[in-house]
Amino acid sequence: MNMNELEPRKKAKLDSDYSHKESTEEGVKVTAPLTVDKFTFHHVLGEGGFGKVMLATDSIRKERVAIKAVKKRSALWWSSGLEEGEFLQIAQESIFLVHGYGAFHTQNYIYFVMELVTGGTLYDLVEERQWLSLCTIRFLVAEMVCGIQFLHSKGIVHRDLKADNILLTTKGHIKITDFGLAIRVTREGDIHGSPAPEKITGEPYYAAEDWFSLGVITNGLVTGCRPAETVAQVTDMVQKQETSKNFDHAAKDLLTGLLCKDKSLRLGMRGNIREHTFFSSINWDELESGKTESPLKISEDTMEEYVTRQISVPHSEAEKKQPIMNQELFEKVSFVCPAWSAHYHTAPMHPDP
Repeated sequence: MNMNELEPRKKAKLDSDYSHKESTEEGVKVTAPLTVDKFTFHHVLGEGGFGKVMLATDSIRKERVAIKAVKKRSALWWSSGLEEGEFLQIAQESIFLVHGYGAFHTQNYIYFVMELVTGGTLYDLVEERQWLSLCTIRFLVAEMVCGIQFLHSKGIVHRDLKADNILLTTKGHIKITDFGLAIRVTREGDIHGSPAPEKITGEPYYAAEDWFSLGVITNGLVTGCRPAETVAQVTDMVQKQETSKNFDHAAKDLLTGLLCKDKSLRLGMRGNIREHTFFSSINWDELESGKTESPLKISEDTMEEYVTRQISVPHSEAEKKQPIMNQELFEKVSFVCPAWSAHYHTAPMHPDP
């Protein structure tokens, strides 16, 4: 065989890897691979130790999305990062969690495509010193309860619940995001994540950690003070059990229960939190169905100012470090949600842009 004959065969193999056909009533429909070149990146929405979240536009569906780019080395270091795509798929079943649309990976990065939530975060509300009525706080905390209970019902502990991981829609509803540190509850003894008394003492914890974090967030909302961010701050708060003097008895009792040092007695682990008197006015069935209107008023979507811009995609660091050898660990990372499957399909690993 001469070299001229070899090239068409290589091209045919490449085409077969990245094309996908499925039967429809009209015949055969070809979908595109979900890869980085299908998106235009506009703006960095947030950045942390494990990666960055960017505003992007999908070129086929013409839909604005949030894309989280995570370095594979970080995902390997925190092994739970390899499960984030699975948790994002499960999240589609709850209106109180950020939904995952798909995921793909290159030689050095994993990209998670998620719904775009544009109303800011709970942290923004506290930072802006925006006054929230007790009615509004009750509504927001109740929605967080629904989101946390859904995760726990699926055997998932979030481990990193904090005010800036609670997004707000423009209609004033909450969306829990960032499952990078989430774990299955079967992984006993792992004590990474948001600080709680169990972490301070070195004890293993499970779902109780998320309920303590809810107490920290709620305390920030009702006092108007910035939520505690360090172990020392949390320790001090737990020891003093300080709450706003403007709180009624039900709110104080809720915080006391959520911030209980003994995880076995903590509200959420013991008793039915939905039956707490703080939530007496909440219709849980209506709330979970999304029928309850939020008392929180959010300003209109401000993303319009960014969509005319374009930023570069995170690029490979292969020149600086040894290549990642165990790429087989990432084989199950890729997915495409049902709503996107009419246009996209999963694709094998791409080279970095």
